[in-house]
Amino acid sequence: MTNSRKLLIIIAFLILLFIIVLIVLIQKKEKQRKDKLINSTIQPTTYFNESILPNDKTQPAKKEIVDKVNNWLKSMKNSADDQYYYALLCSNKKNCQLAPTDKQVSIAVLWSQYEHYKESGDETELNQIKQDIVKYSKRSEIEDDWLRVYQPDFWHCRFLYEMAKDSVFNDEYKNHLKNICQNNNYFLARIDLLNILNSNSLDKIFPKDPRRFAIYNTMISDFVSMYHWFDNNEFLKIAETYFINAKEYYLRNNLLPSDSAYLTTASLDLYLATKDKTYLGFANDLYNRFTDTDRNALDINQLTELCLTSQIYYDNISKNRKYFVIKNDSLSRIINKGFDDNKGAFHSFNLNSYSYETRNNALLMKCLIDQK
Repeated sequence: MTNSRKLLIIIAFLILLFIIVLIVLIQKKEKQRKDKLINSTIQPTTYFNESILPNDKTQPAKKEIVDKVNNWLKSMKNSADDQYYYALLCSNKKNCQLAPTDKQVSIAVLWSQYEHYKESGDETELNQIKQDIVKYSKRSEIEDDWLRVYQPDFWHCRFLYEMAKDSVFNDEYKNHLKNICQNNNYFLARIDLLNILNSNSLDKIFPKDPRRFAIYNTMISDFVSMYHWFDNNEFLKIAETYFINAKEYYLRNNLLPSDSAYLTTASLDLYLATKDKTYLGFANDLYNRFTDTDRNALDINQLTELCLTSQIYYDNISKNRKYFVIKNDSLSRIINKGFDDNKGAFHSFNLNSYSYETRNNALLMKCLIDQK
């Protein structure tokens, strides 16, 4: 091969290499231009400045939904024994039957009616609430667990204490509310609790079934409320002991944050009671992980929990707009996917059947009424 031919091959190779490098540089520059364009059109704070609302359908007015749900809850009361049916179960939206009555839901409904009264100012509604308070208080004094009507396995004293702080109730009704709280603990009657406190046998108050994890968490908040209400440090000690147990269970089993909303609330309640920022830090971690979850994958109960937790943050921790936005986003998803305008109630998201749960509808009243 002649020297001139070798030279031509080298030149051709260099030209080809130059073209390849040039193409790579052009592609890189174009990518940078596109990235700059994309980034210049994205507003990172938009999520916290305006609500991201699903637009599947036109949503009814808030007041209309509030009043409809309130009336539906009234219709779920069995007048024969003043208990509430657990749910309305439907194979479709027409073929429905009532589930059995449930001792667990009455106090949640009472609290939701109180929330509705604060919105409506209807004195007739307030008088009915007062009548129910007296009735529930007297029934709570029955010693037989099976005859006592109200045995909640959810927030109980937390609801009642919130009501008792309102000046709309005089001392007589405040005492009745306290009576319901201390007599109707799902796990412990008043005498049992006092015996456990006196004997320092706190290990006896833990539920044995680990599947009842959510109840662990709601109990923490209840005991914090009892600590405030009864001015007894032993109740705070119990709440903190429950919290340690629940936190260890959560970490050991690597639970999803969407299954731990009530542990977030419990941690916030302990922070507000003790000002220990360890509780606030743990709550923030749970809440941030929860909000990072794909909300399209959450069911109505999980979205309700996110809505309530965000409201608690907004009311008690910080007026940061992100809590307001996340709460309203959750609520809008619930309305779009779960509100039945004909029945005036919220149902599960399962397309094959519909469950209109009484307690969940009662809980959603708080999110609806506090929507700003």
